[in-house]
Amino acid sequence: MTSLPLSIQMLLPLLADGNSHRRAWTLILLQGPGPEMLRTHIQEIHNALGSNSPGIPELNEIIDLSGAAVSDASDTIPNQHYLSQATQRRFVEIVPGRGKVVRYVDLATGDSDVGKTEDLGNEFHFIPIDSKAAEKLWQTVESRINDPIDSALAGRTLTIAQERLLKDYVALHFARNPQLLEVHHKSVKSAVENQLEELARTPFAAAAFYRKTGLHVAQLGGEAARIGARELQGRFTDLYERGALFRLTAQRIFEDVKDRIDPLGVELVTPASPSKEFLVGDVPALTVQEATGRVGVLGGVAVDEAEYLFMALAPQLVVALGPSDGYSSADDTRVDRLNNFQVNGARERVFFRPSAAFAVQIEAWRPASET
Repeated sequence: MTSLPLSIQMLLPLLADGNSHRRAWTLILLQGPGPEMLRTHIQEIHNALGSNSPGIPELNEIIDLSGAAVSDASDTIPNQHYLSQATQRRFVEIVPGRGKVVRYVDLATGDSDVGKTEDLGNEFHFIPIDSKAAEKLWQTVESRINDPIDSALAGRTLTIAQERLLKDYVALHFARNPQLLEVHHKSVKSAVENQLEELARTPFAAAAFYRKTGLHVAQLGGEAARIGARELQGRFTDLYERGALFRLTAQRIFEDVKDRIDPLGVELVTPASPSKEFLVGDVPALTVQEATGRVGVLGGVAVDEAEYLFMALAPQLVVALGPSDGYSSADDTRVDRLNNFQVNGARERVFFRPSAAFAVQIEAWRPASET
């Protein structure tokens, strides 16, 4: 019988599974006992895992990774793009006096302007902690994405590796966007409140209250139990308030979506008419239910409920992940529908080539015009 604390015993199956060692779910769950406690018991963890142990050096690396992901001392990159410049640059044109720019429309006001890709589709301290490590993870995809996009625009048959990279690129943009941050805030606050009442009914809350005050819950009633429950939640609440939990949540969703879309087909959509093209929103990877017209997570369409998941990669190219595979030519109606989805799924802005004639359509599609 192991003498390990229960919070560590519950993690042993994850630590025994080599495929989960560095996945975000594992790093999140390691926050329960915390890096300090894990390191204190590392020899016992190694012994308890037996032949399934990756070894003490590897366990130390996992603990280091977990600690760095929530540490204020970890390296950060202040200005972070949630819409990759690799995609934005596909929509760039030279405008006299402004240089190489992309045009955008503010959906709240309808106002339009142009800007450089380094200044658009970004947010300062979007991931406030350990963002350099997060950016390194995103770069494993973004630094290689031009190859499959160039091949698709040329109409060449994509390799399995190129298709896999396109899927990863869509998954990345699904996980790394302002919409996800909004959902994260709502879901964490709801989960904490729901869990508080459940924890307050357990002996763990009573024990936590006793450790904090030296008093027994039975003598003081329900509010004492809730104070004990908040003590148990304290570490995760702190992680959430500092933005550390979002750092790992974005990675977890990226990994999860990659797994879920792996078996889907890769449809490469190009406009049939040379006068038609695509635009892209600041929530570029969108789930769609054609039958209902609903789009995006905030529209109530989860990945598993979507008919397909799509993203505009260039003015002449959309990738749609779903039942279809290979190249398809979109008539004007389908091009407009996909663009309409991008507008309605966006948070604040949509982007397109400066010379593209989108003004009238966007004004008709944007939610602010539905009054």
